[in-house]
Amino acid sequence: MRKHVTPGLIGVLVLILPTVAGCRCSPTPRPPDIPAVADAVVVATHAPMHPGDSEAVTFAAKASGTVDRIVLAYERHALSTAPGGSHEQTLVEALTMLVECDPEGTVASLPCDMTPGPGFPANSLITFHATAYDSEGRTASESYSFAAGEYPWPSDPIPIRVNGDPREHLDIVFIPDTDISIATFRESLVDVLETLYFKYDVIQSYRTLYNFYYSEVAGDYEETCNFTDPANMANLTVVADTVAILHESDLRDCRSGSRMSSEIDYDKTLIHESGHALFDLRDEYCCDSSYSQQACVPNLWNSLAACEADSAELGYAASFCEQLTKGNDSVNYWRIDPTGSAGCMMGTSMHNAGSDFGQACLRRIRVRYERCLAGDCYPWPDCP
Repeated sequence: MRKHVTPGLIGVLVLILPTVAGCRCSPTPRPPDIPAVADAVVVATHAPMHPGDSEAVTFAAKASGTVDRIVLAYERHALSTAPGGSHEQTLVEALTMLVECDPEGTVASLPCDMTPGPGFPANSLITFHATAYDSEGRTASESYSFAAGEYPWPSDPIPIRVNGDPREHLDIVFIPDTDISIATFRESLVDVLETLYFKYDVIQSYRTLYNFYYSEVAGDYEETCNFTDPANMANLTVVADTVAILHESDLRDCRSGSRMSSEIDYDKTLIHESGHALFDLRDEYCCDSSYSQQACVPNLWNSLAACEADSAELGYAASFCEQLTKGNDSVNYWRIDPTGSAGCMMGTSMHNAGSDFGQACLRRIRVRYERCLAGDCYPWPDCP
């Protein structure tokens, strides 16, 4: 799937792709390209994910390593629709400091936050910058954009943490199921990102490769794998790699095409289904899924010999290869990622507290990351 931009349809792409035909917009200024602190990182966040009109926003960041100070700043664009129907953004507040957190000397860890009042007006797009400085003035920074106030194009994906061009990022749009209220859904988005997604190092460490959006137009999911699309699905899939229906009911979840489902408050299902939707990972459990070996960097093999041949590259002994079985049932596929209390997220251990992606899954995830970093997440004609 190659993501594309339809001028005048997806308003948030004006910020990310300022040269789209028909758009009379200018790019958001970014901090200067100066060397990063070698032993420091900074992680930024805000809440709520989509603040309402004039609703207070908490901007926060935490730096670790060798940290002298942190500066939080923002800039604001006003969003509007031009007479011809194209989406425009106008810089109305240039880069503005929120707060400087400056302890005496350097520290190993430094939190910093600020809640300015009274919030932002309707039709705002905020770009948040968090910059950490070391004792020599070198910086590590993180920046992303989010909508504030009533969004002028509610049928489009509404940005809640957007890092850049959709063609160079993994794009997820969250939508509510019909079993959850809009208020609960919106309030939960902070936890969906900060507590569920960013709990996992392989996502947290590459969080700048992700774009997150949401829509209040509900879809519906019924087990097993029965999806009812939201009315604005065509608008969402212009940008989205996956549209995630989040529900409250206890259901067996699924991925189908560009759709996936998950409980709104359970990380194991959310990450497992994202593994399918974003990285085309295969299930490693038996015996009621759809099985095949990927054409490249597989996490599932159609023969014992193929699994054993891949074992050394993955850092496993060949003896780790096991056929998928459950009781007396089996399928003719083999996995190598471990099981047990800390087993693989895609296998029989997915619901265990310590489960994470195994090495076969991580290899495939990192290949996709490398392609995103090279400028094109999709398509994968040589590696579907």
